[in-house]
This record gives sequence, structure tokens and C-alpha cells, in this order.
Amino acid sequence: MHLNVRQNINAMKQIISHLKFVWYALLVVLIATMFGLTLFNNKALSSVSIQLKEGQKEHQDKTIPLVSDPDEKLPDYKVSYLSEDGWQTIGTAVNRSAIDWIEFQISDPPNLALVQGIRIVDEDAVEDDLLEEVQLVDTVPDGVKFDYDIETRGSFKAGMAWFASTALGKAVFGAIFLAVFLVFISHIGI
Repeated sequence: MHLNVRQNINAMKQIISHLKFVWYALLVVLIATMFGLTLFNNKALSSVSIQLKEGQKEHQDKTIPLVSDPDEKLPDYKVSYLSEDGWQTIGTAVNRSAIDWIEFQISDPPNLALVQGIRIVDEDAVEDDLLEEVQLVDTVPDGVKFDYDIETRGSFKAGMAWFASTALGKAVFGAIFLAVFLVFISHIGI
């Protein structure tokens, strides 16, 4: 029985060794697929700009007599985006009016396909007020209170994040690991 197991192991080694070019070809195809899909889906959300729509009244901060500063009635606009990890804050514009455009740059741009929505909140000392929440689906959102301007740019990192989040990406990463393992085994001749 021990001899039979050893013969089976030797037969598997020979098959793996003889097919080492297949493992190389598989590895090349998988890596090319990964890079191709990553580059094809690399659109990242780089900035969000907001402006109060014409006819909308600017939100005012709540005031507490003798405590609140009367010069700080303008809202503190906090803009966030919704991803798989929940709401991610882009930035806050303190005591700013949204009558003119306010731009929020994103330091680590997420893949646009992974962003589900945008939220605008007035950060207040008393209580935060939700001003608007819109969906983001490949087009610039159309809000009730705000106009939006969305800027995107190509980002390999964002493309890779998208690819890794898909079922195909997970399967390709697993297959790359397996192909590397088989190439390794075919070279060491265990």
C-alpha cells in the first residue's frame, strides 16, 4: 500500500512537471485578465462640489442664547460618500455659504462603481442636520436642495479595489495563487 501511494505521488509530480508551460501560460492569462479589467474599470471619484439650487434657502445653524457665536450662523457642510464600508467623510466646509460652489477633494479616491450615494450634513454643536442624501449611479446626482459636480480620474488603485471586490476578481486571485504554487512545485521537483 505504501508503494502504491508513492507511485501516485510520483505520477502527480510528473504531470505537474510536464505541464509547467501550461501553468506559465495560465499565470500570464490570469495576470493579463486582472490588469485588463483593472484598467478598464479604473474610474475613481476625485472630488464632489455642491451649490445651493436657485430658489433654495441656505440652512442656518441652531443658536443657543449667550452661548452661540452670532457670527457663526452659516452651516458647516460635511460631505460624505457611501461605500461598502459605510459612510466615509470627504470633508467639512466650516461656516461657508453654498450659494457659490464648494469643492471637496478626496485624498484617497474610491472606485466610482463602489460609491452608492452622497450625503450632505450640517455639522452643528447642538445636533447634526441631514440636509440631503442622493444616489450616485454613473451620472451626476440631481438633488432637491443642491446642484452637484462630480469629478473623476483614472486610478489603478481604485480599479484594483473594484476588481478585488468582484466574484471574478476573487476567483482570479485564487487561480493566480494556485498557478504560482504549481509553477513553484514544477521547479523544485518535490
